Amino acid sequence: MPILKTQQSRPYLKIARGGHLETIAPYLFRTVRNVEYTRSRVTTIDGDFLDLDWLIQEKSPTDFPSQLIILSHGLEGSGQSSYMKGMAKVFHQAGFDILAWNMRSCSGELNKRERFYHAGDLEDFEFVLNCAQAQKNYEAIHLIGFSLGANLTAKYLGTKKNDILPKIKTSVLISNPVDLEVSDLELHKRTNRIYMETFLKTMKQKVWEKSQLMSLPMVDISMLNKCYTLRDFNDYFVAPLHGFKNIIEYYEYASCKDDLINIQIPTLMISAKNDPFLGKNCYPIRSAA
Repeated sequence: MPILKTQQSRPYLKIARGGHLETIAPYLFRTVRNVEYTRSRVTTIDGDFLDLDWLIQEKSPTDFPSQLIILSHGLEGSGQSSYMKGMAKVFHQAGFDILAWNMRSCSGELNKRERFYHAGDLEDFEFVLNCAQAQKNYEAIHLIGFSLGANLTAKYLGTKKNDILPKIKTSVLISNPVDLEVSDLELHKRTNRIYMETFLKTMKQKVWEKSQLMSLPMVDISMLNKCYTLRDFNDYFVAPLHGFKNIIEYYEYASCKDDLINIQIPTLMISAKNDPFLGKNCYPIRSAA
């Protein structure tokens, strides 16, 4: 897995220099127009639902094989996130069909079951892949994941090795945290507080709203008032709601760090050196050497 040497990338805005500005500027100012998804809702095995956002070619370009790109968003993102719509637009214009799937609770409507989503949720990921395969007889399927979605994509590919769906041919992992505990520690730095508080606000709100609709015996809702960090939230809520005994077990299971070397298809990993979310061990240089 070689390391590719490329020219330095340009920031989204000329004035956006440095990891924080380059992260915040697109979030605040980027608008992607003329992306009109067609949404379908599928029922999961456990009786919940997932919302799938599609861009389907009305007529496939001449001499271009029927191919699908599946986009997986990051923490508290969705198919409507600008980075998702931007990627969808570019590849749809190039002739690909697009599936931008929304993880549980991320489509604008709270999901039905006690659980939500997490960085190692292979069950939902495989379910979406099977739904995509049933959509059309694609000649090839390609996977693109952002942040949490990149970790999830890598986790699937590395865990399954040669048992992935045979139509899946390539993958791209963008801003992959790789080691969730290291990424968590990075977000706890004072300079990254703004990101952590943004995530916490929506995540805590979802748990509170769900607790008003159903019993959540696995967790203590009063601990929402004691969640000051993402680590707190993952320990008090993400781990127990998804069957992990504690945050250590969750991070160890969900992190893709040990799965990267087992990926069998061509995979490109793209991570900015100044990404505020990534610590030193989130760059698997040794695995790529």
